Amino acid sequence: MAESDDSREQRLDAVIAKYYLAVERGEAPDQAVFLAEHAEFAEQLKEFFAAISRLDEAVGPVNLEQTTTRVLNLATSLLNCGAGVRYFGDYEILEIIGMGGMGVVYKARQS
Repeated sequence: MAESDDSREQRLDAVIAKYYLAVERGEAPDQAVFLAEHAEFAEQLKEFFAAISRLDEAVGPVNLEQTTTRVLNLATSLLNCGAGVRYFGDYEILEIIGMGGMGVVYKARQS
């Protein structure tokens, strides 16, 4: 029985997810070894690694923790120095209490 395209694509997605999980743990696999371990997806993985390389060359490696910290520090500095919005409707913005991929969370007081 022939394998469906969806099944093969799901297995490839799982292999790429395995690579990303190792990278997040600071254990980025050697690409040659990873290709050998997953030879059935060698062509797709070569394209994947080439795309990562092009992205790194264009923007450099991305460190999400450092980027998040920089953005939070900048937002806090702007708030503390009086720049930007101190009031939003009938709310006074007091401080930034967190941030994530979807925005910044503020502590505010309703007047």
